[in-house]
Amino acid sequence: MGAPKPQVWFNIEEAAEFVGLTPRQLTRRVQEKTIPHYRPSGITGPVKFHRDDLSEYMASCRVEAAR
Repeated sequence: MGAPKPQVWFNIEEAAEFVGLTPRQLTRRVQEKTIPHYRPSGITGPVKFHRDDLSEYMASCRVEAAR
């Protein structure tokens, strides 16, 4: 048996924990369309997030250190 594969798709609670936000804060970003997300069931369906998209989002939030 190999090591378990890392989770690729997240629901709102899992994604919020991954990026360090509350589910409410993440929901606000979804509504504002400022974080990549998927709605496989249409506009009223549950929101899903892909690990790679969340990692790229986090990288885009990087703040350079002052010198």
